[in-house]
Amino acid sequence: MLKLPLELAVHPDWQVVLRNALKRRSQLEEEAKTEQLETGENIRPVLFIQAEKRHKTQETMTADKVKQVLIDDFKISANDIAICIGGVDEIGDRQMEDANFPRVIITVDKLREGWDCPFAYVMMTFRNTTSRVAVEQVVGRILRMPHVKRKKREALNRAYCYSCSTDFSEVVRNLKDGLVESGFERMATNDLIVMPDDGRAGDEDMFEHNQEMVISLPVVNYEIQMPSLADFSTTMQRSVELNPENGTLTLIGKPSPAFKKKIIKAIADAAGEDAGKVFELEVEQQLETWKTGRPASDFPSRKGEFFTVPQLMIRQGTFFAEFEQSALLDGEWTLSDDFDPVLNEEEFNTSPEEMKKFRFEMQSGNVQYSFYEHQEQQLMLHQREGGWDITTLTQWLDWNTDFHYADQTDKVAWIRRMLEELEGQREVNIEELAFRKFRLREAVRKKLQSGLAQVQQLSFADLLQNEEVFEVPGGAHCITFSEGHYGYNHAYAGRYQFKKHFFPQIGDLKAQGEEFDCACRIDQHPDVKWWVRNVEKQPGAFWLQTSRGRFYPDFVVKLKSGKIVVVEYKGQHLAENVSEIEKDDIGQLWERRSENQCGFSMVKNRDWEELDSTLSGE
Repeated sequence: MLKLPLELAVHPDWQVVLRNALKRRSQLEEEAKTEQLETGENIRPVLFIQAEKRHKTQETMTADKVKQVLIDDFKISANDIAICIGGVDEIGDRQMEDANFPRVIITVDKLREGWDCPFAYVMMTFRNTTSRVAVEQVVGRILRMPHVKRKKREALNRAYCYSCSTDFSEVVRNLKDGLVESGFERMATNDLIVMPDDGRAGDEDMFEHNQEMVISLPVVNYEIQMPSLADFSTTMQRSVELNPENGTLTLIGKPSPAFKKKIIKAIADAAGEDAGKVFELEVEQQLETWKTGRPASDFPSRKGEFFTVPQLMIRQGTFFAEFEQSALLDGEWTLSDDFDPVLNEEEFNTSPEEMKKFRFEMQSGNVQYSFYEHQEQQLMLHQREGGWDITTLTQWLDWNTDFHYADQTDKVAWIRRMLEELEGQREVNIEELAFRKFRLREAVRKKLQSGLAQVQQLSFADLLQNEEVFEVPGGAHCITFSEGHYGYNHAYAGRYQFKKHFFPQIGDLKAQGEEFDCACRIDQHPDVKWWVRNVEKQPGAFWLQTSRGRFYPDFVVKLKSGKIVVVEYKGQHLAENVSEIEKDDIGQLWERRSENQCGFSMVKNRDWEELDSTLSGE
């Protein structure tokens, strides 16, 4: 006998999903106690949590991390949690009916290894998927009915699945298909056999000619990521050259589809799937470049050129310091006086988070599913989290909210006052606030950042009135573009061939749109020697400080005259924003203090005359 219907709840925020899965298990435990009083049947509902596997370069919710979150953030006793993964079995000899059997079991792949637990009513997965494998785990592990008989309490006749995902329709479709494929509906299917392409065949036909393709290796946390070639054939290894000093990988000749697939996988294994996609785009771009007959060595960076751009500095006696955020906080301000601790309804909404919910059940021998909005009254009563008081919640918010711009004592006092205001003015008790502590933490973070922004805006305006403290001295106070020092998220993959970009690759530029048109105008201007697509927040990119943070202009240009020009493009809908006005102000200040060695242009709404005038040195 199975627990049906199966109820699915989907939300993109894992914190919301985990919290609701825990509350569902708690509600079922209350139902189970009532059931035992009425029937004598002992049921201890269990929550299965499917954690993520450890990844080399990406942060994941591993079993250890999930367990610590349960203890620190949800006050779950460590005795009620058990990790069951390869080599680790914290359940031990405990049986389901035992009083000390864990209420939460964290797994990664344990669910598909034949382990059975009919007391498992709830499953929560971090994996952003409800694939066929995950469905089999649900069907085989949480749908089995304890003691093979229906319960008087209807909630105990159902199973519950909570999934982290932004694609609700895909989760629902996959779950429905998986239920069908797992035997809920009998249907004829044909075997689909796909022969794997492991790259071992056809080594001798791997390349069509002997051109070289040099590609920058991915950089993670300022470290070059080197792909492993250990499982490459001898022929393949002869066709790849790794240069860790320059941070480059050279492919000798045009790669065959099989070899290209293998090297992309090696990059992805070393630095993540996104890096593999970037690498693939770069290969395709260079293949397209080969069609034009322009060799990679023709680009300035490959010739050993350096492109230096002077930074805006603040003079401090005989020394220069970068004009950055710390300069905006040099002044008299306090958290208690300048930061309002009151959170209004818009800043912190106490209504329940909306989760997409679906019910799966059998009707006339078919799996049917439907969207529903009904929220059980019992679950609504669980919109609180016990074990917290104003001191412990203040401490938790302090530990989990980064704000390094105030003394910790002032920060703790401000947070406590904020909680007191919520209790006193909005009549929200501490247990309700603890239940929504992650949403509250985000509201606190935004409130602190908003107050900080106001302080910095006033400081920024005051500093700009004192222009003589700023200098553009050049020399050692520059950022330098050079081969192997150009970071980006994805490579330009359009068909238009730019002639004057400093690097063979162009980072984060779409193949159409207003910024693309601006890049074309720069590339075609007769007075431009070379230019760089300046990529936001990448190491080595050029930036200027505003009250809202670092500003990374779109393009940095070197003219044939030697002058450096920085160009920022803005569409009409953004040009008049306060933040954009600040960017223009600081750019113009950088230009003035450079004594005409540099120029700044904020091009608005396709004003190409303004751009041409700046590039012409007028």
